[in-house]
Amino acid sequence: MKSLTSLSLLLAASAALVSATASPHDKHEKYKRSLPVSKPAKVAPRAKLTSKYLTNTTASYAVNGSALPDVDFNIGESYAGTLPISNNASDTNRLWFWFFPSDNPLAEKEITIWLNGGPGCSSLDGLFQENGPFSWQSGTYAPVPNPYSWTNLTNMVWIDQPVSTGFSPGNALVNDETDVATQFNAFWKNFIDTFSMQGYKVYITGESYAGQYIPYIASAMLDHNDTTYYNVKGVQINDPSINHDDTLMQAPVTAAAIYYQNVLNLNETYLANVTARAKSCGYTDFLETYTTSFPPPGPIPAAPSSRQPGCDLFDDIYNAVYYVNPCFNIYHLTDFCPYLWDELGFPSLAGGPNNYFNRSDVQEVIHAPPTNYFICGGGENLFPKGDKSLPSALGPLPSVIERTNNTIIGHGLLDFLLFANGSLITIQNMTWNGLQGFQTPPSKAQNLYVPYHQSLGYILEIANAAIPNTPAQIDTAGAGFQGNWHTERGLTWTTVNLAGHEIPQYTPGAAYRQLEFLLGRIDNLSVVGDFTTQTGNFTGVRAMTSSDVTGVEIQTGPRYRSITESFSNAGTVGACATNLRHKKTQESHTSPMLRPRLVPHKKQTTKAKRKRDQLLTLSLAPPCCAVDPASQTIKSAHSLTSLHAFNICTSTTPHQSTTTMINNSRAEYVFIRVCIFALQSIPVISLAYCLSIPASYLFGYPIRRLPLPLECWFLAESIFFLFCFLPYRIWLQREAIHPPAPFRAEREELYRNCSDNIIDPEAYLQKWFLGADIEEIRRENVKEFFLWAFFNRGGPPGDDDKELEGYIATLEEQLGREIRPGRGNAKCLRLTLDECVGFVDFLTFCSLRFHGFHFHRTSIKQSLSILPIRPHSFWTTYRSPASHITYWHRPHTSKTKLPIIFIHGIGIGLYPYTSFLNELNAKTDDKVGIIALEIMNISFRLTHSGLPREETCREISQILNQHFPPDQKFILISHSYGTVITTHLLHDPNLSPRIGPVVLMDPVSICLHLPSVAYNFTRRIPKAANEYQLYYFASMDPGVAHTLGRRFFWNENVLWKQDLGDRKVTACLAGRDLIVDTEAVGRYLCCGSLSGRGTPREGVANGSAGRLDMGRLIDVEGEEEDTMITGEVGESTKDDEVEEEWKYREWKGEGVEVLWFAGLDHAQVFDKKSSRRRVIEVVRRYCEGVE
Repeated sequence: MKSLTSLSLLLAASAALVSATASPHDKHEKYKRSLPVSKPAKVAPRAKLTSKYLTNTTASYAVNGSALPDVDFNIGESYAGTLPISNNASDTNRLWFWFFPSDNPLAEKEITIWLNGGPGCSSLDGLFQENGPFSWQSGTYAPVPNPYSWTNLTNMVWIDQPVSTGFSPGNALVNDETDVATQFNAFWKNFIDTFSMQGYKVYITGESYAGQYIPYIASAMLDHNDTTYYNVKGVQINDPSINHDDTLMQAPVTAAAIYYQNVLNLNETYLANVTARAKSCGYTDFLETYTTSFPPPGPIPAAPSSRQPGCDLFDDIYNAVYYVNPCFNIYHLTDFCPYLWDELGFPSLAGGPNNYFNRSDVQEVIHAPPTNYFICGGGENLFPKGDKSLPSALGPLPSVIERTNNTIIGHGLLDFLLFANGSLITIQNMTWNGLQGFQTPPSKAQNLYVPYHQSLGYILEIANAAIPNTPAQIDTAGAGFQGNWHTERGLTWTTVNLAGHEIPQYTPGAAYRQLEFLLGRIDNLSVVGDFTTQTGNFTGVRAMTSSDVTGVEIQTGPRYRSITESFSNAGTVGACATNLRHKKTQESHTSPMLRPRLVPHKKQTTKAKRKRDQLLTLSLAPPCCAVDPASQTIKSAHSLTSLHAFNICTSTTPHQSTTTMINNSRAEYVFIRVCIFALQSIPVISLAYCLSIPASYLFGYPIRRLPLPLECWFLAESIFFLFCFLPYRIWLQREAIHPPAPFRAEREELYRNCSDNIIDPEAYLQKWFLGADIEEIRRENVKEFFLWAFFNRGGPPGDDDKELEGYIATLEEQLGREIRPGRGNAKCLRLTLDECVGFVDFLTFCSLRFHGFHFHRTSIKQSLSILPIRPHSFWTTYRSPASHITYWHRPHTSKTKLPIIFIHGIGIGLYPYTSFLNELNAKTDDKVGIIALEIMNISFRLTHSGLPREETCREISQILNQHFPPDQKFILISHSYGTVITTHLLHDPNLSPRIGPVVLMDPVSICLHLPSVAYNFTRRIPKAANEYQLYYFASMDPGVAHTLGRRFFWNENVLWKQDLGDRKVTACLAGRDLIVDTEAVGRYLCCGSLSGRGTPREGVANGSAGRLDMGRLIDVEGEEEDTMITGEVGESTKDDEVEEEWKYREWKGEGVEVLWFAGLDHAQVFDKKSSRRRVIEVVRRYCEGVE
């Protein structure tokens, strides 16, 4: 017995020893499937018996939801495979997708895309560990159902892109984001056709370098103007790469290291060193200046360069942290050792499952091509020389915000790769919907609330089922107040306290809530209530009300540097456990992101490799004009060569448009200033050289002579300056011949119309008085302004003083105060009484004869009076019946359709409109006639002065009578200054009855009582590149300057809505218009008032709301001032939506309507075929009389 007992004890001890020393992975195999039999039914499988998506076409893509290896539950209905990036079905360049339909009835007609970044990282990263229907986190042995799956809310598709990423086969060359967008959009059309999703709302989401991908993809989709395939309704990018590394990483890193010093464990000596270097490099001042100014003081310069000696602080601090914590996770800075294994194939030091998707049995189930799979990689043709596109915030992102008015930028505050402050500075440097940056600082009071989730307790129970005596779990993970949020003008900014680089992974509840907001399921992110996909009370122990909100926030520590949106320790009700995980290093030279190599005990090379080369397309075609704001005399250089300056930028075929206003990059600014300086120098150099030749003979000193052709050129320049320009300058300064003053009843009606359409009378006065101090605008100053505006004269009030006092009394009622007596130091803007300035520029003529039009000239004598001479005037056989107005004509023979009259704006005549007229010609019936008028005094020529209103109408009437019968109606299309002539025609008793539908493009005549057009035309001091382009190449032209300074009488030119009568009218407005306050014009036309509150809500385009822009007034000394509605989100949301909804109304061809081009500047509607097509379609329907 004793021996048996001893043997038994020995065997027991041996078993215990074996058990104690066994691999934990082997031990877990014994327990990992020991789950209650009845429990799995509680997590409802998402598989469907039937589906509208399962067709003969899609059957080959269907995934067997119960056959995925190592997944012991049904993942539900899904489809996976590849589709080509062209319309060629056999194209070997393809994108791989995994599509999960949603059971949610609200998702019936919508689809959400998820993209990961890299570049070159597979979107299976997001599906498998962030927001997919099942989740397999690092350090775990098997996947589990994900209660925060985004498929609970909407149809979801995860896509590996560009080509060569993940499972997407091929080797197509990708040099820049244009290539990325082209690939994706072609694939997307195939995807929509495959699954019959035409007309679905499209939402695009992603993180990291997807912040570069998504804006370019979304912008390209929106450019198609095709809601059948590209119906983009919202965008969300988390911890995005949207700017240069110096702004996103280098500038904020030192402040972040100081703020988190108790986590990073860096010693005080080292912190003192990097603090001093940050100050010396300029990062400290940069951070303090541009994270605390709301609104921003102006354009934000690039962050100080990390290439300066000692200024690569990001790599320095990262390496220092790594020495302290060898397991430091740059994606979630609070992680410590040990490393955990990772089933996505990221490097680790532990055992366990690894690189799940590199298994052939897994690839077979998900219809992936046989691939040596890496979560991050990409082929040799993926950005072989780096991404050549601008960072998205400097490119299409502002336009995407404007065109969707539903964009979210989210940021995890525990991300140590891309910092929240860098993203906030980037936002503050963007201009969208008429304003730069956020106008008010993001507030801690705007809490991001995350509800409790009904499935969490059960998931925890599954995870611990094999462990005896497990304590009860409480449903508190990932709930409560988890961050803050702020919304302005269609952009929502969120920060999540406990999230790292991947918000859906570290705080899935917060990411789920943000998606609900993006999809319009909730009104705002502070709503204390359930998730929209659950029922019952999951807001806590008891129902919470708004009065409870302030009582549950945990006190936070001080923020460093007074930075409003920084790294925060804001408390949450319940804390979501952090996930310890590292990403694989992207060691390819194509990577723009930091991917740290996880090699223990070796110094890591973490230098970010991204270098973005700015691709700039510059053009110099001015769309409009202004008068020199800084001088009372002509001060520019006046050269004959300047007449040919546009040869540089218009040497294209007649099919190419050159109307583009250039943008405001530093390169374009330098380019435009160099061009101006060069042109201004020519007459000075020419005159000096020509005078030096006789002086050399007179004084007997030799000079080095230039080649004969060059001398001839200089001589021509000098003659032109002395005998053409100088006399013309004197002629320009003649006083204007004012029309007779209106009768008193007309003046009173005009004043009443103006008074009823002024939102902010204080701002109104200041802008007309050139930004003067309001205290300096006194009674006599206002009378002086009113005399010009309503009486067409200057001088003392005289007999009109009593009437003026009546107008001032009305103004005082609006101001709510009396206007001080006497005269202050303010000077008002009076176009026809102030001295006129101008500059000579060149007309580049492009023959419309190529498009089938015939040119009709004036008399030979009149033709010779135009400089430069127009040779085609002498060989045409067609003659204009008018004395001054020439035109191009295509005969009208249709008896059922209306002909078209087109009037251009200030610029280089009809050349910038040739593509528009050509396409209009092609789209309309060949029997539809077109007359395109030429207004020479605004076409950059030395010619006759602008015609009086009556004479203009008479000459146009003569032209019409030559080609049409007296009762023939026509469609009137006009652009920019051409809308002023439209006003004259509408007011003319003979022509007005003949005008049918009207199309007003960039109209300057509507809301002309506001000071924006007059100021931006004539007085704004240029600072940005596009402003210098407008100022020099348009405002300094003498004909333009004289027209505006001596022939522009605003009370004759203003167009009121009632003047349009019951006509069908479409106004085309550009969201970034440099001249026109298009927000105000749009609200006035669509809502009947500038406040935008005159129309009931209908068809609001999106669910995001907040403080919305009431429209830009004008720029004074480089600063924009605005009138705002300041209702709080959640209280005034619907009112704000009403103000914006006019931009998104469906065009019906009835009454007065607006086409809104959010991302365009003045005249840019003519640049792209997609934007021209929208206008041409309107004209075509007007021609056909389609209702």
